[in-house]
Amino acid sequence: MAPTGVAAEKVGGKTIHSKLKITEYIIIKKISMVSFQLFTFISKIFCKLYSNSLEFGGIPVFVIGDLTQIPPVKGDPVFYSPLWKIFFPLFLRKSCRQQDNDEFFQILQKVRIGEQTIQAIKLKVEMYQEQNNTTLNTTYIVSHRKMAQTINSIISTKLSLFNSNEKSFTSISVNSINNE
Repeated sequence: MAPTGVAAEKVGGKTIHSKLKITEYIIIKKISMVSFQLFTFISKIFCKLYSNSLEFGGIPVFVIGDLTQIPPVKGDPVFYSPLWKIFFPLFLRKSCRQQDNDEFFQILQKVRIGEQTIQAIKLKVEMYQEQNNTTLNTTYIVSHRKMAQTINSIISTKLSLFNSNEKSFTSISVNSINNE
């Protein structure tokens, strides 16, 4: 089970909302997107289905995901639920996707907890440039304006190398509601 249709489809499962019926075990992928409220609701439903007062009706539950990733769309994070204390975390220490590039792995670890450096951004831009030359056509989503400005500066510099005859202008947008 997963909180979204896309995540459920990738594991050959169903969404949490459509799969609430009697099962042998419960697997919830992308747990960071499940709210405290939904998690508690799931437990209560299984308690009723199984006529069992134990958490989740006594059914074994496996939750999978990185709690530092996408939070729930609505509600509090799942780890605020009193039910969370019944789980025993296992941490993966090795990344198979980046096993051949430790420097990139270390950058991703920093990004994961919100620590990005200019060096990290430059390396990411360079790596993407080398791999498939799509850096200039890539949309970057970042959480801080300063990081967005850094990325824009790097890309602007690269653009100016390609288009030396063109002029660039900086336009500053003002928020009409907050005057920012």
